[in-house]
Amino acid sequence: MTVVRIILWSLYRLKNRSAEGKRKGDDMDLTGITSYLAISFVLFLAGLLTVISKKNIIGIFMGIELILNSAALNFAAFSRLTARNLEGQMVSLFVIVLAAAEAAIALALLLAIYKRYRDINADNLTR
Repeated sequence: MTVVRIILWSLYRLKNRSAEGKRKGDDMDLTGITSYLAISFVLFLAGLLTVISKKNIIGIFMGIELILNSAALNFAAFSRLTARNLEGQMVSLFVIVLAAAEAAIALALLLAIYKRYRDINADNLTR
């Protein structure tokens, strides 16, 4: 519910922002954020479908990476739209670092799983 409140507050703030408060080169409006949200939605759907459909562990982790990237894009876009500060970009950078750490841990787990089961298919790991 809080995500909906943040989005509605962001749109309200954008609507009521005065024209003289804009900085030079400041052209982020609802049409600009819509394209970012559309790309983020496509990334999220691609990641979700990848996680659901793949049986290979590498494919599942790639889907998780796409989902994290879509969240980072949303953070950066809403930060640019509402607050005009670097908080969203800092959170996006943290998400990218988190995704890199997740990839390293996933690779270590994948090597350990392959060493034990001689297979990386997620359906065959229930033994």
